[in-house]
Amino acid sequence: MRGQSLSAFKHEESSKIGTAALKIDNLERSFSDLIDQKMKADYDAARALPAEEDMDQLLRYDRALQKKLDWALQKLRESQERRQKAQAPVSV
Repeated sequence: MRGQSLSAFKHEESSKIGTAALKIDNLERSFSDLIDQKMKADYDAARALPAEEDMDQLLRYDRALQKKLDWALQKLRESQERRQKAQAPVSV
């Protein structure tokens, strides 16, 4: 009888150890997945913007285009003002 209870005890403890090992394995796998997701997010974030030299070039293009747009808007305003003055009725 004592042999049976010792055997049952060993089996129960072995089952508990197996269950604990499985839980630890699942926890490690979940943690690994979270770390992988974080590393991928960091990798993607680091590459979201162009390299510094490329960004400088883009900013130069942007400034040049902005100057051209400002110039074109100023010419449009001047043209509209001339047109309004030409169409204004002459006061008598």
